[in-house]
Amino acid sequence: MFNKETYIQRRNRLKKEIGKGILLFLGNNESGMNYADNTYHFRQDSTFLYFFGSDYAGLSALIDIDEDREIIFGDELTIDDIVWMGTQPTIREKSASVGITATAPTAQLSDYLNKAVQQGRRIHYLPPYRGEHQVTLLRCRSLYRTDPGCSRPTKLQIGRGDQGDRRSSKYLRRYAHPGDATCPAGDERM
Repeated sequence: MFNKETYIQRRNRLKKEIGKGILLFLGNNESGMNYADNTYHFRQDSTFLYFFGSDYAGLSALIDIDEDREIIFGDELTIDDIVWMGTQPTIREKSASVGITATAPTAQLSDYLNKAVQQGRRIHYLPPYRGEHQVTLLRCRSLYRTDPGCSRPTKLQIGRGDQGDRRSSKYLRRYAHPGDATCPAGDERM
């Protein structure tokens, strides 16, 4: 882990490059082998590590460029976790070590994103590559919608924009608000 100034500089450079909207980063969760408490060795998402440096399971983060906020979402350990693993740093302590002061429970992530989409704000995120990431995105109902004639929810189409939008497309996928959604004929993919 680097010092917190390194992570702050990385996030500031990304904010400057993207310009506007909300940047969503989904960290990885523990992955059980044959039951929930018998897990594979944990490996955090590389992009999450690069910008947030937290190698802990169950975290998500967002950078709200328009409101100049950075928040890490995660749930504190339960008493069972503490009995099993001993005292661990809190989410707030983990976040402070990478230069982030705002934290919130995981349940508030979908509320924050749904509110942003209702306001017509753009959400930027990388393509989900794990099942739990897709489930997290589906909990944010505003990011997906079903059009008449489509049998499945369709991803919202990338909005048309200025040079900043074209430049940022190589870093993050953007999805506009529900008014821009379409259902391409024959496209059954999520």
